[in-house]
Amino acid sequence: MVSELTSFQARNYKKNDLLRSATIDSDSYNRDEKDLGSIDIGPLGPSDLKNASGVLARGMRDNPNHVAAFGDDDALRVARLDGFFETVISIAGWEALVARDGEGTIVGVMAMARPGECRLSSLHKIKALSDSYAHDPEAAAPILQWLEAWREQDPEERHWHFGPFAVEAHLQGKGVGSELLRVFCAQMDAGRENAYLETDTEEKVGFCERFGFEVVGEQMVLGATNWFMMRRPWTGPTTARREMST
Repeated sequence: MVSELTSFQARNYKKNDLLRSATIDSDSYNRDEKDLGSIDIGPLGPSDLKNASGVLARGMRDNPNHVAAFGDDDALRVARLDGFFETVISIAGWEALVARDGEGTIVGVMAMARPGECRLSSLHKIKALSDSYAHDPEAAAPILQWLEAWREQDPEERHWHFGPFAVEAHLQGKGVGSELLRVFCAQMDAGRENAYLETDTEEKVGFCERFGFEVVGEQMVLGATNWFMMRRPWTGPTTARREMST
């Protein structure tokens, strides 16, 4: 069960309003899987960045955009993605929720940008990545094409920008991602806030639709379909929204 989260006011944020910690009992969602024990969900700390980028790299290794941008070699792609995500999160100044197992190891990561910050951070990110990949124009071209396509789709409407988001590759399908997203959505509902994301996998489209996200656009990026999704805050009974996500 997710512990109750304190609501925050929609237009009056404090630094850690969204990043309140919660504890979930994974047994409720993984009766037929390896027992993960208790999973703690809380904020990403400064010393956690490298571990978090590794989780994102391994968890999103085979995403079409990543294969197109970073090459066909799996091991090399993970290494390049690790550096890419570490750079993206650090230069954009995004916040993140992480899921930790009983030993404190990060097993899931969900990055996010506050309303009004994602457009500015996207421009900053594109410029910084251009500088970072100046020595590797073969990689720079598809990366910048992909990020610019996503930036152009970013809605004018006020929203929290959600992602990158991934669970450690060998733990996917065990409920960790669902609990991260439940915590995030609970805070969006409490604050009456919209949430927005991009994805290049149809599987994630279906997964996020369970939590109230709807596809608001599609575009071919680097030869693959990319989907753009928005979630409006739930205003009905809390139990009804929970039933939709199970």
